[in-house]
Amino acid sequence: MLVRLQKTNDHTITVDIQRIKGLKIDQKNANANGFFQIILLDRHRPLSTYQTKSYRLNSSAFALDEPIDLNILAFHPNNFDRIMIMIYFYANLREHQCLGRIKLSSIDFISGTGTIQWQQLKDRQEFSMWHRLNKQ
Repeated sequence: MLVRLQKTNDHTITVDIQRIKGLKIDQKNANANGFFQIILLDRHRPLSTYQTKSYRLNSSAFALDEPIDLNILAFHPNNFDRIMIMIYFYANLREHQCLGRIKLSSIDFISGTGTIQWQQLKDRQEFSMWHRLNKQ
């Protein structure tokens, strides 16, 4: 999944799930739909939850264009690393289920590509990166 993070100012982070590819889905299921849920957390305490529109899963890859602005006004720039962003992908292939997730935050809370993108966001104010969906 290609995710772009942009810190436009001290009040807002934009999360833009740009593309997803390599989905292992039954493309014969004409009713298969999926959506993303984005959760902003203070450490591990949820602050806000957003859900994208539903997308038809008729291909193993598709593009999205639905950036979501997360309000981080309550956080002092020195406490920016307390924030965590969780992105879940849900699909209703046979039943409504979470197919995977990614975590984006500082090295204090997670490891892997989510910390690399977080550090690049702090350094550059905007950074796009591919992530692998992790199973629950």
